[in-house]
Amino acid sequence: MEVFLFILAALMAVAAFALHRSADKSERKFANRPAVVTNPAKDLLTNQKYAIVKFLALVQGASPLSAFSDEANAIVQSTIQSLGLSRPEVERIVKVSMTHDPERELNRTLDSLAEIRDRNYLGDVFRKAMRIAQISQDTETIEGVRHVMNELGL
Repeated sequence: MEVFLFILAALMAVAAFALHRSADKSERKFANRPAVVTNPAKDLLTNQKYAIVKFLALVQGASPLSAFSDEANAIVQSTIQSLGLSRPEVERIVKVSMTHDPERELNRTLDSLAEIRDRNYLGDVFRKAMRIAQISQDTETIEGVRHVMNELGL
């Protein structure tokens, strides 16, 4: 019995050490990201860029008014360009995300947005989303953008 407890304790110690090292690596990875986004194409991680695009696309597609608005299209296109993403890449991202569970995909997108350390840059993204939501004239979309902003502390 004592040998079993000793082996169990040793396994738990090894597991705890491995988890601690893994957490340190993740923390260092995000700590190396800039606190201020000056060049979104270089400063943001791929998942963060995709999250921004998916969020803006979700807001834009909420209404025919915003989906076919020149102003909304210009907002989304300029954001895509600033992120350094190509049109085929964005189309692929959006198509793939549409095949996943919507709630799970939204949670992953929000998690990626929450990783962005520069709150001013994130605020700019949400101002763009809010403008698109206003173009849509859909109160649920406007409230949804406000809710997400509150969830992220903006």
